[in-house]
Amino acid sequence: MFRLLVTIVIGFAFVLSVYANRSVELRASSVTAPDAGEHLNVTVTIRGGKDIVSYALVLVFDATALKYIDATQGKYFEPGGLSISPAFDRERGYVLNFSIGESTLTGKSIETPLFEDILTIDEFFIEIPDPPPTPPPVPFLLPDAKYWAVVIMGSAPLNAEGMPITTSSGDGDLVQLNFEVVDPKRTNIALTDVNLESTQPRSPRTVYVNQVLTLYKAGDVNGDDVVNILDLVFVAQHFGQAITADNRAADVNGDWEINILDLVKVAQYFGN
Repeated sequence: MFRLLVTIVIGFAFVLSVYANRSVELRASSVTAPDAGEHLNVTVTIRGGKDIVSYALVLVFDATALKYIDATQGKYFEPGGLSISPAFDRERGYVLNFSIGESTLTGKSIETPLFEDILTIDEFFIEIPDPPPTPPPVPFLLPDAKYWAVVIMGSAPLNAEGMPITTSSGDGDLVQLNFEVVDPKRTNIALTDVNLESTQPRSPRTVYVNQVLTLYKAGDVNGDDVVNILDLVFVAQHFGQAITADNRAADVNGDWEINILDLVKVAQYFGN
């Protein structure tokens, strides 16, 4: 399973579905890159997924802009399930965290009776070749980028009969990824593959929302790498509107409102 995920990552096999009963969304805590050294959270959220008992996902990011730190399981599943994710350790570099119930294993490689193979960090934290063997969608690639992939897995806990506990309402966060900003520039973050395991024999297909997120440098809301009058115009055009996928870049300060504070923020970076 893990080698299959690695193959999917390197091939940039984007999942595109058209069934509206269930959705998986990629969200960032801000559409504007924080200053270098500050942190950015990226969350994978599911809606309409009451039948889902486990997931495996692949997220790709530009290592010249962001440094992956670790991942925290969301509250979609009850505590005590399975969790596998990479994490940065200051002394050992990147290691693999494996948790099931109250037991946690950490290391460059992990041997567990749950899987036939020994799990290694190299299967969960992967450098993407440049250029990739299969070109991804054109809007994803940016010049001078260095892409890495993070593989993360999680599941619901099991009851005494060995069956997964499915108490979720169907909506919630699957996982939150923590990044440190290396360079506060325009960059893309992509959810390139998601595998959802369901208790239903005919589980609905999944729609992916914001599968590619663009993180803008401060004040550059239209993404042309210059902060000028066009950015002020963009914010002014959406002034007072409810936040949507099309206008969220106008919420420069990330308070989920488009108002005078966003115009002031753009003005602070004018000319950069």
